[in-house]
Amino acid sequence: MPEDKLAEQTDTQLMNRIASGETIYLGELYRRHNRKLKAALYHWVPEMTQEDIEDVCQEVFIALGKTAKNYKDISKFKSWLYKIASNKALSWRRNTAVRRRLFKMYTSNKNIESDSVAASRADTTSMRQVAWQMLTKLPYEQRQVLWLHLVEGFDGDEIAETMGINRSTVYSRINRARNKLMSDKNATLWKNAMNKDRQ
Repeated sequence: MPEDKLAEQTDTQLMNRIASGETIYLGELYRRHNRKLKAALYHWVPEMTQEDIEDVCQEVFIALGKTAKNYKDISKFKSWLYKIASNKALSWRRNTAVRRRLFKMYTSNKNIESDSVAASRADTTSMRQVAWQMLTKLPYEQRQVLWLHLVEGFDGDEIAETMGINRSTVYSRINRARNKLMSDKNATLWKNAMNKDRQ
């Protein structure tokens, strides 16, 4: 398909083509969505290295291709994609937790931190970076919901569908996350960073 015609195809049309066996169109969906998805993964699971993010992102799109036949037009494509990403991120966290426990069994150092994580946190000096550091202090479920709401622009129903929870739980997590951030001594910094990010 010519590139200009490909650009006219909606995500749902591409999913229908993939479902019928034309998996070449996964590349176009990857091109459209990989950057935002990688940013979401980074903020959901900050302990991921860049290599981990790349690997999980690839897993998401492989799973997207495998589940294309189950995709229904009634679901928004973005919700479908982020639901897969959410599951892959959760799986990565579980697997990493197991690896860490096993590693600790064979080492006396209980305060091991990845060099790449330490280095990436060491030079975070801008207002926005500090705000995102604050976000990483939230529990995973709150961080994920807040990210989908503030950054991806998902409404309560879309978040509920993406995460497989009910709408009231979504808003409860958003409120708890906001209260936690606003009660922090750096609440003003967080507000300013989010306002700047939206400009």
